[in-house]
Amino acid sequence: MAKKGTFTKVFLILGALLLVAGLAVFIAGMSAAGWDFSRLSTVRYDVRAYEAEGAVTSVHVEYSNAGIAVKYSETAETVHIDYPVQLNERGEEAAAVEISEKDGSLAIVESVEWEKNFFQWSLGASPAVNIVLPAGQNIALDLYAQNGSISLEAGGEALPSLSLRSDNGKISVSGEMAVGGTASFQTDNGDIELIGALSAKEITASAGFGNISMRGGTIDAQEIALTSGVGNIEATDSAFAGAQGDYTVHVSAELGEANVSDSSGGSRKLTLRTDMGDIRVAFER
Repeated sequence: MAKKGTFTKVFLILGALLLVAGLAVFIAGMSAAGWDFSRLSTVRYDVRAYEAEGAVTSVHVEYSNAGIAVKYSETAETVHIDYPVQLNERGEEAAAVEISEKDGSLAIVESVEWEKNFFQWSLGASPAVNIVLPAGQNIALDLYAQNGSISLEAGGEALPSLSLRSDNGKISVSGEMAVGGTASFQTDNGDIELIGALSAKEITASAGFGNISMRGGTIDAQEIALTSGVGNIEATDSAFAGAQGDYTVHVSAELGEANVSDSSGGSRKLTLRTDMGDIRVAFER
């Protein structure tokens, strides 16, 4: 028994020494790297540019590990996109990015090549997909960032349709815009923030784990549906167009409070639902 106890103590001492040595090496390495954890990443990015060859009526983007940022420019003559391409430590493309442009539809889709990416790790943020659109042009947007946030800065543009989707990221829209069809915002893990005036035929916003907030303008649509699994729904600084009596309202706040209740008779439809959160909204009059 004594011999077994001695071996156990020896192994514990050796383990502790190895742990201390490992920590010393880690601290020395991180000190040399200025405690920049991104320098430990084996993933690198090559940022490339694409400029549309013809007139564009719709833009579709799908990216796994990058955010998407959209801006309008008074000086831009065509659609311009800067996009990151993921590289492994050998400089090989670990994600394929395919760009297609046909009949006014521009699409850029990233496909991660897992066989070249299996032993890679990224400790830093990927560069975003930056999209610059000519101001005043009616371009439909369908943007999906699996693990990244999406931001859109508008300046009074008119869009045929708008769809912003993320699995793990925030969705933020600022400025004024009018959407001829549906304006859709969806994220599983992240907030949805709409700042400014937004009009559309239909507006839907869904956040699994996150808040939905609207402020700084009027929200105008025949049908509005705002749903959150765990999060608040707030539209007090903003206001729904018209009076509350213009809406048929369906409200559900199972583990929270709401300042509006169900009502019927209105030609417009308003659905507000959260499982865990509060609902605070206002109307234009």
